[in-house]
Amino acid sequence: MKSLKWLIYLLSFFMTINFTTPVFASFCQLNHGLNGAQITSLFAVYSLSVFLLEIPTGVWSDKIGENKSLIIGAVFTAIAMFLFIKGTTVLLYVGEFVLGLGSTFFSGPFDSIIYKYCKDPRNDLDFDDIVSKSYSLQWIALCFSFLGCFAIMKEGELVHVFWITFVSNIILLIIACLLPRINVDVKNNANDIVKKYFLEILSNRKLLIICMLNICFSMILVTGYQILQTYLLGSSVSNTYNGLLYFIAAVFASTGSFFYKKLKSIFKSEKILISVCLALLALCMFGLGGSSVIFFIFVFVCIYRLVWGITSPMFSSMVNQSIEDDSFRNTVFSIISLGCNLGSSALLFIFSAINMSAELEYIILGMLCMVLFVGCIIFEQIYKKA
Repeated sequence: MKSLKWLIYLLSFFMTINFTTPVFASFCQLNHGLNGAQITSLFAVYSLSVFLLEIPTGVWSDKIGENKSLIIGAVFTAIAMFLFIKGTTVLLYVGEFVLGLGSTFFSGPFDSIIYKYCKDPRNDLDFDDIVSKSYSLQWIALCFSFLGCFAIMKEGELVHVFWITFVSNIILLIIACLLPRINVDVKNNANDIVKKYFLEILSNRKLLIICMLNICFSMILVTGYQILQTYLLGSSVSNTYNGLLYFIAAVFASTGSFFYKKLKSIFKSEKILISVCLALLALCMFGLGGSSVIFFIFVFVCIYRLVWGITSPMFSSMVNQSIEDDSFRNTVFSIISLGCNLGSSALLFIFSAINMSAELEYIILGMLCMVLFVGCIIFEQIYKKA
């Protein structure tokens, strides 16, 4: 079904468009007078919001279905953007909380709805192909966003960036409403969903190990991304060129996602592919922590995004194929997102409380990469197939 395929691609694209990312820290600093530590705490509120609401919204998504969850997520995302535009400094924190709430309605249903569409033989869709292109389109959307941000900042004002993002949120809502509905087991209730999940995670060791690895990997990626804006404020990279940096890096991420299926066939071993990604990620973290040269900052950020681009469809595929019961599929992804944001939130609050420099924060993240890398080598069962 070509129409379904294009709806999935459009969903992937507009779900990710956000012109505000490269300049959000500048907006907080210039328009609201926040310092680096306060900006970091603002991002921590987002992570905390996701942590508190991830499981409830994941279970609810399994109960009401992916279609309704995506619609609700689009509504909350639009509300958050409006609060950023019209709100006071206090409402920035409220907006971050609402934005986190909206994201929890996307985290599980997006991967789950793609898998369910592909699993239906009537749709004639290959999951690895669709998921790799979907994630690639997400990064292309970021490329479009960052290039657009770069162009807007050349001629316009910061608030214009937020208005354009708000319009894209409305388009996302329309797309979510057009997606074909997936049947939901009306007998599902929250207690049964959670009970089934824990019974499965205890009996399915492969799923447990993949979830833990996904959480640790994503925690490092997300934390590094959250502090990047603060890092750039103190770097030699001009604020005007932040959008250009994010654009180039997103091109690398899109390339990584697009060629994931090819890389999967080349390496043939998840152990090798994950180890290579961890080694590259550690190199980038240490590089950002120790270099002040603009060229090297660009290089390390681009490789960092390349790794993220590869691992996003990789973990989506690994997790989906390890789940045998659709009734708690969204809950599994919510648990993963919960663990990621719990770790990320804790790290951000620690960094904010100690008031570390962004460079030192990246060095610590590099050390965490090395610990995870060594752990993957020692515990080879991580890579064993069930």
